[in-house]
Order: sequence, then C-alpha cells, then structure tokens
Amino acid sequence: MKRLCLFSVFIVLALPLWGQTVPDNLVLYETPGSTIILVNKSKCSLNVFQKQNYWKKVRQYECTTGKSKGDKQSEGDLKTPNGLYFLTNNWTDKELIRRYGTSAKIYGAGAFELNYPNHLDQVLYKKNGYGIWLHGTDKELPSATRGCISTTNTDLQKIAQYISLRKTPLIIEEEITYTQKEEIQQIRLELLDFIERWRVSWESENTNHYLSFYSKIFRTHKFNYQKWKKFKRFINEQNQDRKIAINEISILKAKDIFHVEFIQDYTSTQTTDIGRKTLYIVKEDQGYRIISETWDQLKKEPSSSSSHYVYKQSGQKML
Repeated sequence: MKRLCLFSVFIVLALPLWGQTVPDNLVLYETPGSTIILVNKSKCSLNVFQKQNYWKKVRQYECTTGKSKGDKQSEGDLKTPNGLYFLTNNWTDKELIRRYGTSAKIYGAGAFELNYPNHLDQVLYKKNGYGIWLHGTDKELPSATRGCISTTNTDLQKIAQYISLRKTPLIIEEEITYTQKEEIQQIRLELLDFIERWRVSWESENTNHYLSFYSKIFRTHKFNYQKWKKFKRFINEQNQDRKIAINEISILKAKDIFHVEFIQDYTSTQTTDIGRKTLYIVKEDQGYRIISETWDQLKKEPSSSSSHYVYKQSGQKML
C-alpha cells in the first residue's frame, strides 16, 4: 500500500525550525510536565509536545485522517473535525470486539474517543455526527478513515502513555503553524490584558462597557447576543458589589479561536460561587471579542488539612 505522507521528509524540514519557533496553538499553558497533542492533517502527523521550562516536541508519529479533505460538518462526510478536543473514553481491542462484534477488528489495538461535537461545534457550527476516535489498525500501516485519526498499533500504545482522559488537549488543524516565540509572547500579553479589562469591567457598574467585550456573533446553548445582553443586564442589577478573582489561566488556540480557561471565584450581594470558565475569543476588526463561554461549577470542600481546599466538579451549567 502506498504511503499517504512523506513522513521522513517532514521530519528533516521541521528540524531547522525547532528552538526558534513554536506552534501558535500553544499560547499559555504553564503547568510543568503538561502534554498537548497536535494533529497536522496535511502532513499526516501526530505530534506530542511537553512543557518543562519550554515546549518540546518529544514524539512524532505518522497518522491518517478522513478520506475527504476539510473540516467535518456532518455525519457521513468522511472528514476529520478541526478544533480542540479531549479524549474522554478508551477501549482495548477485546473490549471493542465485545461491544461491536468482529467488525471492530479494523480498529486494531484499541481506540480513544474524542468529545466531538464539542461546545463550539454545537453552538456555532451546528455540526452533527459522532464516534470520532483515535484508533489503531488491523493493517501494517493505517489508511484513510471515515473521519477518525488512525495510527499503527505500536504507535497507539506509545501514544497512550501521554494521554490523561478528559485532561490532555488534542488539537487538530489542517496545518500546524509555527511562530516566533516573541510573537507568541506578544499575543499572550494582549490576551491577558483583554481578560483583565473584561474582569474589571464586570466588577464595575458599567454593564455597557462589560458587554462591549462580547462579539455580535456570540452564542451559547441558551443565548444569542441580544438575549445575552438582556440576561446580563438583569443579573448585574441583582448582584451588586461584584468581586471576581481569576486563577490558573491557560490559553490554547485552534481554528483561529483562543480557548481561555481559568478558575473563577465570584462573589456579590446575592451570589457566591467558584468554577472553571472557558472564554472563546477571536480577533475581529475592532480587537479581541468573546464569541462564546462555558461555566463548570466546582464545589469547595475541606481536605484532610483544614487550611487547604480541594475543588470537586459538580457539572457544567448550560449557558
């Protein structure tokens, strides 16, 4: 079977860039030892990056994606979705056969399930379909899929050691773009400044200024931009003396959208809560704007030491 990619050539071409540039997906993700997986569809490569003092590409594997080019839109279009995903479940080859029968042998050593369609797929792009996996193969080399990502069985077993379910980000792009570190740092500073101004405006009594940080294409599961403005005006009127603290910020980019995640501690005259928020931010003509957001409430519970707290996820609110 003819190889789908000139894998070895890609490695040679990429080497001179290393040490000078980094993928522009990796804007801010500071936890030492963190792992992020980047899939480059056009180069048929799955790249494992780890963070120590700097981002380092520790492994690169050959992979295949959907038979049709482009970003997945609907069930049966044979395309692999682009975006930021997490691997939520995994099965061994034996578990797959028990679950789906002998036809599951085509998935080789096993499979990891992506959380497709993700939040943006649902609220902005109205995508459908399901069952996008990272899986092995029953052949010597992986072949083009119906939308999944496929590697050899040996490589899948090696990749598995870098995956923590529901924690390790997996970013899929048509082409991974490498950018000078100084440019990444400038974007990081701009976004941190934007987030701080958004936070301060939310604490203020000027709701119009706060709403100016949101794009007119803003959407969530419940709200469009007009309904969101009405909702936030009502909430802000009810909740006076607002104080918002933000910690543990991470910023990743996929499909030209910045995924900004942080722990948000909110207090006001009516409400006190803490949770994990994600702002989805794009750069429009007038500057950065928020196009969607999610909120996952956390419960604060005392740990074995009375001076510390652990946070327990209690379920995402549908915004």
